[in-house]
Amino acid sequence: FVFAVLGTALSYFATSFLVLLIGQILIGIGCAPAFLGCLVFISKHFAPERFAALSGLVLGLGGIGMLITATPLALVAEAWSWRGAFVILSFAGVFATAACFALVDDRSSPGVPAESVFQSVCLVGVLLKRRGTAGILLLGSVCYASVLTFRGLWIVPFLSERHSLSLVQSSNVVFVLSISMIISPFFFGFVDPGGRNRRLLIVASAVAMAIATLWLGFAYTESLGMSVIVITLIGVISGFTILQYADVRSSYEPAVIGRALSLLNMSTFIGVAVVQSIVATVGDFAILAGANAIEWIFSSLTILLVSGCIGFCLLPSPSSQIEKVEN
Repeated sequence: FVFAVLGTALSYFATSFLVLLIGQILIGIGCAPAFLGCLVFISKHFAPERFAALSGLVLGLGGIGMLITATPLALVAEAWSWRGAFVILSFAGVFATAACFALVDDRSSPGVPAESVFQSVCLVGVLLKRRGTAGILLLGSVCYASVLTFRGLWIVPFLSERHSLSLVQSSNVVFVLSISMIISPFFFGFVDPGGRNRRLLIVASAVAMAIATLWLGFAYTESLGMSVIVITLIGVISGFTILQYADVRSSYEPAVIGRALSLLNMSTFIGVAVVQSIVATVGDFAILAGANAIEWIFSSLTILLVSGCIGFCLLPSPSSQIEKVEN
């Protein structure tokens, strides 16, 4: 996470696009392992049946940071500049790093030999060949990516085009969405039904989010309230992604849990990059074709979510391991 702090400082002092890009890369490198580290810590130090609830708690608390990127960030940008945001993030990063060093006690089991890079790569290859891995990674690559693409890139253009909202007004809606996204993992973590019912809940939630996204794209309602309700509903549903990590936790034996969670985490964030690129390309084509870009963009998100669900349902599932956990 020290890299993230360095990235925020470099971004603040950036005088060219290249320097800013390097700063963003450092932030990405620093932040990438954060959630995964929490998941591995939970899987090592707590009982399996507590995994969903505790990981939902972590994701919900971590989501509080999203609130800063809504109205507060817009106000900082208007009153100061975009550089002011990086000042705030730098101080927050230093505080978080110091807190981890001071408070987190993660003592490794004695006598466990260190794993070489070659062994790690081989184990990843073995996991990729395992029954159920393909379906898990396919759905994992589109769910959180669709939520992040919707919230991070297209909700403000949607509100601006459909309801003529200003940046601060749109940020207020994003603030409401962020609150619902913070609460949602708590809910899904504590209602986790486990086993096959968990997988059914994952699919049902993804389909519901796809339907809500499609409705926003094509329902030309003048009611801002109705749009905000549907946007908030998407935030409430979005917490089901925490169940995907619980699904992995119950699908693989303890010796490879950390690596399996890493694979899901990797597919999730690769999915963020790929989905954002696909959706942006679709939007560009829509503009060139003289079509409504919002309709095309939201339709593409819907198609990606539904495709992920189809693959998750049709590809083999790790049924034997799930049944072992249930018994």
